[in-house]
Amino acid sequence: MANNVSFRVMFNEINQAAAEKLQELYGRFQDDDCNYGDMYVDGKEGSPTLEDTNGYGWYTDNLGTKWCYLEEYDEHGFFGRSAWAAPEMGFFWLAEQLGELDENLHMTVSYEDEGPNFAGWMVFDSVDMWEDDYKEEAEIKNIVSRHYPDADVENDEEFYDLVWDAVNDWQQENFDRTEKDIITSREFQVD
Repeated sequence: MANNVSFRVMFNEINQAAAEKLQELYGRFQDDDCNYGDMYVDGKEGSPTLEDTNGYGWYTDNLGTKWCYLEEYDEHGFFGRSAWAAPEMGFFWLAEQLGELDENLHMTVSYEDEGPNFAGWMVFDSVDMWEDDYKEEAEIKNIVSRHYPDADVENDEEFYDLVWDAVNDWQQENFDRTEKDIITSREFQVD
């Protein structure tokens, strides 16, 4: 059973309008707990209320998690924790909010369950998800084995000593690869 999930969102390319929108979204936090749901509350018709975004049902329906909070954030991205799963629906929502203002937005997401029961990554190219991958525990052992061929991944102590570096390397390798793919696709776009 998944427990706490750590996630990171990085903005590798973001224009001034989208950066200003991001700061506006951060400005919606109501207190020091930095509830991810607070970013959805804009006071417009159809917008959720702060009471809504603090409810279990709203969270599971809109983020896919029991709860989700940011621990650090700035103009380059943010780090947070959630329960059960990464708040993937929240990442799509954020990419839509910012991607509507920046057709060249490039946003990367990485996440890991504390077990690790699973880990994954996502890359957004403006409002669209470019590519993603998700691995469960057995597949994570394969990642560790590829990065550390001499490791005994069945030895729990050895596995846990290596797992986070291997997962981070796997995520970064995919970010680097997809960034090249996005740049190449933009160079060959026909107007």
